[in-house]
Order: sequence, then C-alpha cells, then structure tokens
Amino acid sequence: MATSPVRSRPTAVFFTAANTAALTVTATSANVAIPVGGDGHLLLTNDGTNIVYIALGTDNTVAAAIPVNGTPANGIPLLPNTQMQIFAGTGTYIAAIAGATGNTLFITPGYGA
Repeated sequence: MATSPVRSRPTAVFFTAANTAALTVTATSANVAIPVGGDGHLLLTNDGTNIVYIALGTDNTVAAAIPVNGTPANGIPLLPNTQMQIFAGTGTYIAAIAGATGNTLFITPGYGA
C-alpha cells in the first residue's frame, strides 16, 4: 500500500509565498501543476457546496477519486466552503473531483507552521 505525503495542518499560521492556482472541480477528475514557492505547504480552499476529494502526484497523470463504502480510493476529503493546510512533500501536481459541479479549488503555496 502506498503512503501519502499529505499532512493536514490547522490554517492558523500560513504565509503566502506565490500566486494561487484555481482548479474547476467537476464529477471528472482534473489536475493542475502546484505553483512553485514556499516550503511545501499548501493552503487549499474549497469554494463550493460539495465535498472535494484531492490527491497529490508527481506528474499530470495524478487523478483523484471519490471513495465509496468498502472501497478505498485516492481522495482526501475537503468539506464545502472550508480551508485545509497540507504538506505536499514531493507532490508537484494536485488533482480534484467532486460528486457534482459548482466548486473551485484554490491552491496557494506558502510557509506553514
């Protein structure tokens, strides 16, 4: 079983280091390159009414999936209209998927606590 480099952190201490990327999230997985900057921490913002599932990868083939009962999938949930700070490790791309349209995932690199 592969391990994920993602570590969740509170968003209380975060300093922006580069431009924010936006990813329109639909019911089909899509990905975008993570903007370069910071120390590997990302502030993820789910602007939408659905849970967004995210996955990190090292190239543009990374895909996120929605887990179903009894079947694990490559997707970390980010609740509607919330933020989460993560450590991306070696991740250079981020993918996202939702159960419906109407979400934008904002990815901001920076320095976290």
